[in-house]
Amino acid sequence: MPTPATKPGTSAVCVHVPSLPSLLLKLIETCNQEEVPLKQVAGIIEKDPSLTGKILKLVNSSMFGLPRTIHTIDQATALVGLNAVKTMAISASIHQVFGCTRGQGALNLKTFWYHSLSCAILARRLARATQHCNPDQAFLGGLLHDMGRLVLLKDSPQPPPGARDGTAVSPRRLLEDEKEFGGPHTDLGACLLEGWNLETSLADCARYHHEPLDRIQQALPLVQTVYCADALSPGKIIPCPEHPKALQSLLEVSESDIESCRLETEAELHQVADSLNISIEEPPVAEPPPRSSPKQPGEEELDRMVRDLSLLQNSLLNLITATDCPTILSLAGQGLQLLFDVDVFYFFLYDTQKKGLLQQRASGPENPAGHHEMFIPTQSGNNLLTMAMTSGKPRDTFSNPGPVSILEEQLIRLSGREGLYCLPMHVHGDFIGLIVLGLSRTRYERVQNSSLLQMFTTHIGLALHTAVSRETALQAVQAQRNDASSRLARTIIHEVNTPLTVMKNYLKILDVKFKEQGIDQDELGIINDEIDRIAGLIQQLHPGHQASEGHIAGVEPNTILSELVRLLQDSYLKDRQVRIHLDLSPSRPKVRIDKNSLKQVFLNLMQNAAEAMDTGGNLTIRSRCILPKIMGTTLGPAEDCPGYLEITFIDDGPGIPQELQESLFDPLQTSKGEGHAGLGLSVCYEIIKKFNGRLSCRSNPGEKTRFRIELPVIAS
Repeated sequence: MPTPATKPGTSAVCVHVPSLPSLLLKLIETCNQEEVPLKQVAGIIEKDPSLTGKILKLVNSSMFGLPRTIHTIDQATALVGLNAVKTMAISASIHQVFGCTRGQGALNLKTFWYHSLSCAILARRLARATQHCNPDQAFLGGLLHDMGRLVLLKDSPQPPPGARDGTAVSPRRLLEDEKEFGGPHTDLGACLLEGWNLETSLADCARYHHEPLDRIQQALPLVQTVYCADALSPGKIIPCPEHPKALQSLLEVSESDIESCRLETEAELHQVADSLNISIEEPPVAEPPPRSSPKQPGEEELDRMVRDLSLLQNSLLNLITATDCPTILSLAGQGLQLLFDVDVFYFFLYDTQKKGLLQQRASGPENPAGHHEMFIPTQSGNNLLTMAMTSGKPRDTFSNPGPVSILEEQLIRLSGREGLYCLPMHVHGDFIGLIVLGLSRTRYERVQNSSLLQMFTTHIGLALHTAVSRETALQAVQAQRNDASSRLARTIIHEVNTPLTVMKNYLKILDVKFKEQGIDQDELGIINDEIDRIAGLIQQLHPGHQASEGHIAGVEPNTILSELVRLLQDSYLKDRQVRIHLDLSPSRPKVRIDKNSLKQVFLNLMQNAAEAMDTGGNLTIRSRCILPKIMGTTLGPAEDCPGYLEITFIDDGPGIPQELQESLFDPLQTSKGEGHAGLGLSVCYEIIKKFNGRLSCRSNPGEKTRFRIELPVIAS
């Protein structure tokens, strides 16, 4: 049926929008639900053998790089996740939906799919490199961003704009001309994806991919990632006018990272196309645009100033939002390369305790970031760096006729350039540090009197001053918290050990009396063991406590969870009307941890969940194994870790207020009101962290709360 596609300020237009297969629509609807059993998803897919084959072929391709062959959809869904499976299912069906479409004029369908697949794979690679958005969402957004052109092609009696000839037109002219054929393809594509019940963010990738770069800078990361992938992918119908360095700045990645992603995309493209049964053809190389008439004197300089001021504004906005020194220095390095074409630089920050300059970051032929860290004492003599520090003015080796110091010789030799240019950073009379540039004489003559460079240096100093002040304040607060936590822990240990000792003495007396009467007293032994466990747990609160290596061994968390559920479901949880549901991994992976410590973590999380549900509810506990390559981040120091065990506790409680979530694992923090010390989650966090694991929480007021534990699995 006709589906309207509208854009603010334009009238509605209608075209015939094709529907996805009913099975795929059901799959999308199922995956969009909050809690989806994996077997239900696998069951839907397996109803279509062709779709099943394509997904398994893609899962086993280099796109995922799994260490073993996957034979069933159950395995694929468990390993790569629901988002990835939904992405593959939609991708495999798109070609079927538009299978009857025929290319017209310059719109060769094989080159169209070449560009769309390239954009999808590159978007996924960029998302992984930047970690700004979900890679599976980026892949789908890249594949579907140009779907509006196929909608136009199906319904138009003649070739739509951009498919008539090879002449280049501007995005604005293209979208205006397309109104005659049913509307701009950007709006039609967005309308199509929304009609398929896909996420709004995916529709936005189609809606905004021809917008100017200054508008994209305000978009969400998924739109930005697909925009850059579209601009950098071969076969784009309208070449992107943006300079590659501007796209690099938008994504906050290096040129080498982008080039690496592009090379990996080329290597992966044909295998992915074959897996999805899509025919592709490499597009012809675009002709270079004709040269424009020479600019008048002064126009090039004016253009350069406008461009530099625009880029400087974007760099300063990024500096304002950065909150830590490494991020600020990384942005500053990008700014030096992008704005001033300087590729060799050193950042030195003043260390008030050591009384000297400590190198924080460097870039150059023999100086990758963070390499060859140097410390220069303020009493190191009369050299370029100390003169710039004490005078507060830029210093250089080019205008100084005298001999250079040994330190300056070393830095020049290390930089591989002709000389050095030192820019001091002072804020409110405080010396923050130095930016030292390695320059050729020609480059020095261009930047020595640059007001733009002076402004950039000043703002870097302000950003660093703010970050250092914030970090100092946070350290002071954290020290006070730790001190208070230590005092409280010592008090608790002392006060609790006294009644525990009394209880153990009475148990001994009862044991003697029962033996005299010939009564079986196994229960007393259980109580005695639990008292010992309580004492051991309490002792862990001591600031200087270290776990005994004798208690650390390979344990099965699934077994401990099953035992605890059997112990609590007919007593504590039943009294609070809490229904518990176990969904444990069929495998029985082991982790290296102290058994009692892990039991304490599980009990704490189960008790917290039960207390959060005042009127009863459901507590779901799930476990699954995750391959380290899919997980993407290493938790522990072992490089040969075969995988991770993920355990999730999900309750029906009211959620955790936003203001408490940032400090949820801090000592003395609690959302339970009076009568609770707020130590439980802090202890749990430290236990999991000590065994190379991670404990995290995701919650919103009025929604389910999820606590997730991730622990490295022991190789069998």
